[in-house]
Amino acid sequence: MREMPGVHIDQNRCSHKSECALATLTSDTNITGFSGAQVLEEKIKAHLILKSDDWYSVILESEQHPFLDGQIGCLLNFSGILGFYRENKNCDWTDESDGHYFERFSYYSKAIRAVFDLIQNNSRSIDYLWERAVLSKGEYFTEKSGQRFNLLSSWETKNNIDRDHSWKRLLRIGTSVIEQKQAYVKDVIDDPLFDVSAIKSSLAAICERALSDSNLQPWKKAFIKHKGLISYCNQGFIENSSIEFILLNESQRNHYHSELYTKILECELSGNKNLIMPFAHISYEAVRSREEIAYLKLSGFLLYAQRYSLEVRRNLSNFSLRFKGGDVEAYPSDLKTILENEGFQLDSWFSLNYECSVKNPSNDIVEVKDKIISLCVRLRALME
Repeated sequence: MREMPGVHIDQNRCSHKSECALATLTSDTNITGFSGAQVLEEKIKAHLILKSDDWYSVILESEQHPFLDGQIGCLLNFSGILGFYRENKNCDWTDESDGHYFERFSYYSKAIRAVFDLIQNNSRSIDYLWERAVLSKGEYFTEKSGQRFNLLSSWETKNNIDRDHSWKRLLRIGTSVIEQKQAYVKDVIDDPLFDVSAIKSSLAAICERALSDSNLQPWKKAFIKHKGLISYCNQGFIENSSIEFILLNESQRNHYHSELYTKILECELSGNKNLIMPFAHISYEAVRSREEIAYLKLSGFLLYAQRYSLEVRRNLSNFSLRFKGGDVEAYPSDLKTILENEGFQLDSWFSLNYECSVKNPSNDIVEVKDKIISLCVRLRALME
C-alpha cells in the first residue's frame, strides 16, 4: 500500500517534507488513491498537529501504540473531534474548546491503550471481560455473511479473522453502522464503573451490574454471565437468525457446533451437580451438519437396575425434553406417574420415550430449567 502523507508522523516535525505534507492535508487539495476514511483521518490529524506541540505529542504517543499503529479514528470519534470536523471542515474551535477536546482525546487514548495492553495477545486471559462488557452496551458484532457474525474474541489469522473481524477493524473511521458499534465501546469507557487504572476489575463490575438489568435480552445476559459460551467459539463465529442461534466451534457448520440455549442450560446446570441428581452426568452432544440438532444430555440415573437419561433439544421456540431408557412398557408405575405429572407424554412416533414440550417464545431458559429441576426433585424422592 502506498504511504499517505502524514500516516506516520515524522519525529522531525519541523522538516520541510513534514510541513509540505501537513499543508497539503489541510488544504482543499483532492487526494486520490486512498480510502475516503483514511484521507479524512489524516486531514483531521494534520489540523490538530498544526494547532500546538501538545497535540503533536499526544497524537504521536497514540499512533505509536501497537494496537492503534497509526490509526486513531476511534479516538477522534469518541472525543467529538470527528463530528466537529465533518460539520465544519476544520478544527478552528475556541481555546476553551481546545482544552476540552484535548482532555477528551487524551483520556480515550489512555483508556484504549490500557485495555489493549491488557488483552494484547487475546482476551481469554481476562475471561473475555472486554467483549462481555461491550455486549452489555449493545450488539457490536461484525458481520461475516447473512446471519453469521463474529464476537471479535479471537486473534486467529486464518479466514482473515485478524483483518476482517478484529477490534482494530471495528474501531476505524467507517460507515454509520460501524461507528454506531464503536459507540458501545465508548459507552464502556464512559461508564462510571470503568477505571483505567483497574481495567479487569472495573470490566467485571460492569458485567455484574448488567446481569441485574431486566431490560437486557436473555441471550446477552447469558454471554455476559458465562464466559464458556464465548470460549467455545474458537474463531469467534456465531450464526443468529429468527429461528435459531448457533455457536460455531470453527467458522462454519460443517464443523462441530452447538445450539445456544441448550448450551446455556449446560452452563447453568453444570455449576451445581446437585440440581440434576439422580442423573450422575451432564454432557453436550455437538453436531456437524444442519440436518442434526445439538442437544444437552443428562445420564446415569439408575433405578431398579435400569439406566435412564434425559435429552434436551430446542426446536424453533420450543424446548423438547425426552426421557429415555429401556422398554417403556416395563417402566415402574411410580416412574410413569411422575413423568405424566410433569407433563411428559409417550412419543407418538415410536412409543419408546416420554417427551415433554416447553414453549417459551421469549427464548428465556428459566422455564425449562425449572422443569428439569422439578423432575429431578421428584425422581430423587422416588429413590428414597
